[in-house]
Amino acid sequence: MTDPIERAVRDHLDRVAAGVDADAMLVRVRPVNPSRRSWLRLTAGAAGAALAAGIAGVIVFNPAQPPQLAATEQLVREAKTAHADAADRLYQLVTENEIPVLRRLQIPPLAKTYRVWTRGERFWIETVGDGPHYAAGQDSEDRIWFALSRKRGLLFEPGEAGEPLTRLCDFVSLRAAQTLGEILEGFTLLRKDSGQPGEPIRIEANVRPNFLNRNPRFRRIVLELDPATKLIQTASFQRHMEGEPAAALTFTLLDTAPQPDSVYELRYHLDAEAEILDRKDPWRLDRRSKFRDEFLKRFQTRPR
Repeated sequence: MTDPIERAVRDHLDRVAAGVDADAMLVRVRPVNPSRRSWLRLTAGAAGAALAAGIAGVIVFNPAQPPQLAATEQLVREAKTAHADAADRLYQLVTENEIPVLRRLQIPPLAKTYRVWTRGERFWIETVGDGPHYAAGQDSEDRIWFALSRKRGLLFEPGEAGEPLTRLCDFVSLRAAQTLGEILEGFTLLRKDSGQPGEPIRIEANVRPNFLNRNPRFRRIVLELDPATKLIQTASFQRHMEGEPAAALTFTLLDTAPQPDSVYELRYHLDAEAEILDRKDPWRLDRRSKFRDEFLKRFQTRPR
């Protein structure tokens, strides 16, 4: 059966040909081989079909954003909203420092365990297990504090603590809403769970290359969210330095019980007669620097 489009074109050409001087045309035009005409017609038809299929493929199979990714981003946004409240949450933090010499000697990473209470931007953290006990945190006025023991504490006003301590606080405080915002802005997301009812939502986030951020806080983050509340149940962070794994941090939710405001303040973690070194201390520069370095050393050494 003749194709309707081809039949219509042929009818049009026949009408045009009826008004043409055939003898004059044959003088100026070289005849085309019938087999070549068929090949050209077939090629044109195939090219048209391919072009149409390509356009359809762009529309149907290459949407602006994959549906799964869009759905995963929405889950992270819901988690960010869930953590924007002022609720108190207790996490267990396990840190594993991977020092290059340990890897060369095939010695396992150094691991430590902490308890971390969070409330928005406020947090406080304390050591768990054997060894020296100390606590650190950030209060309602964004001051960073450290209790090296029950007898002495350090207090730094906003912007006064210095980059090492500020970075350390960023690492160990979770700051869920802020972290989830960073994931949405700078990470590629992949959902890893099967989506079964009641199953924790598992999302893997890998940092996108960015020449403006050559040394991001974390390169890979794995989240487990409660499917009902979207609260973070576990969060694992992989830290790199100079292109190599340097540390891994894993937060696990333990409790959501309300806490008094005082637990986020330095004074709560000290004895009544304890010494507090702050910017009012006449010897603050030397003494606070000394004890700050002592704290950083404690945080980074092997637990007993």
